This record gives sequence, structure tokens and C-alpha cells, in this order.
Amino acid sequence: ALSLSGLCFFLFSFQVHEKAILLCVAPAMFLAPLDPAFAFLFSQASAFGMFPLLKRDGLVLPYAVTSSAGLALMASTAMTRGLRPIDLENYAPTPVEDLKGVRGAARRVFRALRGWPMMALAFLAVGGMAAVHAAERVYEAPEHLPDIHALLFSVGAFCLYAAAAAYLLLWQAALA
Repeated sequence: ALSLSGLCFFLFSFQVHEKAILLCVAPAMFLAPLDPAFAFLFSQASAFGMFPLLKRDGLVLPYAVTSSAGLALMASTAMTRGLRPIDLENYAPTPVEDLKGVRGAARRVFRALRGWPMMALAFLAVGGMAAVHAAERVYEAPEHLPDIHALLFSVGAFCLYAAAAAYLLLWQAALA
């Protein structure tokens, strides 16, 4: 709930700084034992969103090293122990009649996203982030659009943040 409320504030505030996303990522990292794919994707998305700021400050190399290390750690975790997210039946047992309304629908969708589907979405998102990085390196910004690369990073990060907010909201509805 803390990460979701912080993320909604970040997404829909006026003049929020890129580094403010770290206030949303910190509580989300406590969810890593419950859903490692989400925690990885959210931390990578936050670093991706801060890339124009990091580039301006000359921190591209540390960004690349930590992002690559995170990707390698996530891939090795997926191959060795698998990505078993939270088991809803053991976490919040619910009578059968409660599974017919909104909570039941949220649980069914949440169950469908567990494990490898979430992992596939995480690697698809990482591929999209890599494509934006490659486009920034390969294509030079037109003279009449000098900030197009920063805009691509911002729009991509917003989409990832909105997806994370929707996932956290679904998770909260499933467990409420």
C-alpha cells in the first residue's frame, strides 16, 4: 500500500523530480521475497526513468554496470530456484463465496500473472528499455527536437510506472 500510494503521487503530481521515484522503490523492495520479478522490473524501470538525469551527471557507467548486474542476478535466480511469487491460498484464506465479486476477479487475474508470465513481461520490458537505449546511441536527435531522447525515456518510464501501479492495485485488491 505504501509503494502504491507513493507511486500514484509520483505519477500524478505536478513538477515531481525524477529522484522521487526512489521513495516508491524502497518499500517495493520489501516485496521482493513475495514477487521477485515485480521487484526487479520496478527497480530497473526506476533506474531507466532516471537515466537522463544520470547521463547529465556523468553516471552512465555505474548505471550500465548495476543494471547489467541486476539483469544477471534476475536471470540466475530464475534459472536456479525459479520465481515463485506469493501463494494467495496460504497468504489470505478466503471463503468461497468471497471469490465471486471484485476480489475474486482480482485473484484470478493475479494468479494468471504469477511466475513465468510476470517474468516474461519483465524481460519484454527490459528489452524495450534496451531498445530505447540503443535508439539513443544510434540515432542522433534532430535539430528541431533536441530533447526527443529524454522524452522517450520519460514516456517509457511512465508506461512502466503505470503498469506497476496497476499491478500493485490488483495485488492489493486480491489480498484485501
